[in-house]
Amino acid sequence: MKKISSVIMLALVGTIVYASVVPLNNDFVNREIITGSNGSAAGWNVGATLEPGEKHYGNSNTVWWSWTPPTYAVYQLDTFGSSFDTYLTVFFGDVLTSLYVETSNNDALGTQQSAVCLTAGSGTDFHIQVSGCNAGDIGSITLNWHAVTTWCDWIFSYNYTDSYFTVEFGDDLSSLSFPYMLAWTAYYRTNELGCEDWKYENSHVYTNGFTITDKNNNKIIDNKLPEGISTNFSFHYFDGKQVLLYDRDNKTLIIYKVTNGAFVKSGEKIIDNFGDAWFDKPDISVFLYDNIGEGIKVFDKKLDKEKWTEPVANGDIVILGKGLVARENRSNDVLNITCRKKGKKLVSRHSITNLPDARLYVEYDSKGGILYWTKKSDTNSPLTYIDRKGERIVDNQSLTDVGDVWDLQSFDGKILYVRKTLNGGSNTFYVYKVKGLKKLADKNVNGWSRLDVDRKAYFFTSFCSANGVIVCDKKLKKEKWSDPPADGNVKRLTKDIFIRMIRTTVGDNVTETYKIFGKKGEIVTYIFSYTK
Repeated sequence: MKKISSVIMLALVGTIVYASVVPLNNDFVNREIITGSNGSAAGWNVGATLEPGEKHYGNSNTVWWSWTPPTYAVYQLDTFGSSFDTYLTVFFGDVLTSLYVETSNNDALGTQQSAVCLTAGSGTDFHIQVSGCNAGDIGSITLNWHAVTTWCDWIFSYNYTDSYFTVEFGDDLSSLSFPYMLAWTAYYRTNELGCEDWKYENSHVYTNGFTITDKNNNKIIDNKLPEGISTNFSFHYFDGKQVLLYDRDNKTLIIYKVTNGAFVKSGEKIIDNFGDAWFDKPDISVFLYDNIGEGIKVFDKKLDKEKWTEPVANGDIVILGKGLVARENRSNDVLNITCRKKGKKLVSRHSITNLPDARLYVEYDSKGGILYWTKKSDTNSPLTYIDRKGERIVDNQSLTDVGDVWDLQSFDGKILYVRKTLNGGSNTFYVYKVKGLKKLADKNVNGWSRLDVDRKAYFFTSFCSANGVIVCDKKLKKEKWSDPPADGNVKRLTKDIFIRMIRTTVGDNVTETYKIFGKKGEIVTYIFSYTK
């Protein structure tokens, strides 16, 4: 356990007076690391201050801890034993100014201390902020955490319904669109200390049918729902010729072919622990999960035959393609990785020890090798690349020219691309040969931008609400073509085909315009209007 600092106290007529010693975990970058399934940490918020852009719900006297749960469980975090009225907030994310709130609490069990519960798996980094509730609430802090085992039954809390509209595009640039209502039901339960745990169930209510339009704007299917499926189903994939849906009531994955203006069922399979599914031609891949962990099943294109399985087990899986799956398991500060081919053949094993005060990042090549480094605040450590045979191709080596503040954009085992953000909002992208980390080229791009690499290098640029794209060769030597910044968000659909989406809202009326374009200009424009 890191020691934060010592506080000086003077007893004057029964009053404790704190000297102005700022806690070392006052700033997010200096947050104290706590570990394990249970424990307790001591600190205080006397002299603590807010940082620019720091989110907070209590007063401005905030201090920070970070914690990574070692195993999947429901955990309670609380400030029982603290000397003042506390406010406890748990965040996740990497950057102080863009953290996301996981949960928060002010008063628990009729006290002025705070308690929260969260369901978390191993490898998830949480950042814990403790402050006073009101101005002047300062003092000593006791932060406790432990796994929870005793709960009351689930209690219904509320229903919530909202309207949505979805547009998907097929490989042939046809579109599938549909409105739906998403209904949420919330439940909570409490443990013996009164700490609440929440769960949410959702269902899709399809108020209208699906509409499919080809790239010539001819309607192939107009406002129809498939037959032979319950009303409680979820949409998962559309490739232009087929639709993949999951019947939640009957736990059945169903394929519908788009034929002669109708949906024709062409395959189905009962699947438990369903998470997601997609066409991974020529197969269909299904992601599975439960309270234990994650897995994957791969079927033929008609769901008749199960080709291979990576069974549901403890740890997170990463799908690397061509039947290769990596499974990540964390134990304290060690990340263990196992890569298998089609659920059977062992391809590689890796074990990485993480620094206790930094976040570990891992990227995979397509053969089971790993590139890894750690980051503390915005500062990156040197890189290490180990191939699937265990050979260290790069061993704790830094990148030239970029320093230690950069963002990885792409890595394939041979080439890696990083982005360095410059003052004024522009970016310089660097491409390196992995072996020896030899720099091959660099390219400056004005405005905020990111890089997507496939057979070519695609720069997505942004200037306020205007977005564009620049297409280059993979070595960043030659700019092939570009589409200048304009209104709307831009993403790549397939190969050299892109979509620009523009949404306008007037009251409850929404219009979404999708312009599909390529090197030779606009290919097709779809316009959808709906009411929220």
